[in-house]
Amino acid sequence: MPIVMADLDHAGQGLIDAALVHGWRVAFPHADGWWESDVKDVAEAARRYGQLYALRAIVGSSTASPALIAAKRMMFVR
Repeated sequence: MPIVMADLDHAGQGLIDAALVHGWRVAFPHADGWWESDVKDVAEAARRYGQLYALRAIVGSSTASPALIAAKRMMFVR
């Protein structure tokens, strides 16, 4: 099953909407404390923490629950 890691801005919200339609998982590593709040994307997380840790954070923070996705996405809409 695909895991979506959208940018945490209005542009990334369309990708989250698509994930909800298709039943894909969405990752929120910032919300779950895996990444610091100043990490802006996956590439920066991989540079800062290493590729394995960044991947583990994405998988570990992903959910397919529409209710949980809705709650977590509201934390980051700017």
